[in-house]
Amino acid sequence: MALSTMMKIKTSEIPDAINSIPAPLRDTLMKYVYKGFENPKDYSSSALLTWHEKVKTLVLLLLLLFLI
Repeated sequence: MALSTMMKIKTSEIPDAINSIPAPLRDTLMKYVYKGFENPKDYSSSALLTWHEKVKTLVLLLLLLFLI
């Protein structure tokens, strides 16, 4: 169900969706992304790649800010 919901979110709305998820649950979000890659017939790989990129970018930015 989570993956189906993710596929309905527009690309431009993905960053807002990720920001609305508490930081500890972003790891779980990435697990859903990888789970989606296991079923390429059911989920758009390009959409999953976009989710992966956006989550990774946000987490890396937060990590860099934390280290500074």
